[in-house]
Amino acid sequence: MNVRFWKWMVHVIKLLCTISDHYGAAVAGVHVEVTLRGTVTFNCNASHDNIVQLNWKKSSSCASELLFAYTANETFINTTTERIKWSKENPLTLHITDVQSSDEGNYSCDVTSTQGVKDMKWELTVRLETAVPNTEMLKYVLFSLCGISLILVGPIIYCCTRRQRRSKQDQNLRTNDGNGAELTENLSNLKNRRSNYFERLNSVYESIG
Repeated sequence: MNVRFWKWMVHVIKLLCTISDHYGAAVAGVHVEVTLRGTVTFNCNASHDNIVQLNWKKSSSCASELLFAYTANETFINTTTERIKWSKENPLTLHITDVQSSDEGNYSCDVTSTQGVKDMKWELTVRLETAVPNTEMLKYVLFSLCGISLILVGPIIYCCTRRQRRSKQDQNLRTNDGNGAELTENLSNLKNRRSNYFERLNSVYESIG
């Protein structure tokens, strides 16, 4: 029985949280959308004069957090992050830099002055935006790739050209060697012919004598 009761209570709490979130979004009044790592500024439209108390709050999913509280005699700061900035000199402005997804939620400014109570609400949504390629970075990458290509391809082209030159030189040497051998053979044949001619000529002279 107790288990069922607590389960029922959990469902009720979740339902109340859902209703609270929707209601908070509805009464937020101003919807602010900012990109991830962007900046956003909330300005509380109230008079700085005669402020008795001022509270900056953030609420989401049934949890409410007091960020800053300001009175004439006391200042209360309940956040440790340097991204959320607020100053005593300008208490009506809340500035958030380097916005993260965790910053989403409903923000409110409650001002109590001698003229009455005034509050303002904002609903902050963080949009994840696809990063646009940096043109300068793209140029740098392309130039780097071209340089690397030249460094890699240059030696290959040099080796291929040198190999072709060597092949051509070897072919010329083989051609010259063939021509030299043919010339030697022709000279040898010419010597043999001259030798035969003189032998015949001597035999003629011997037969006449």
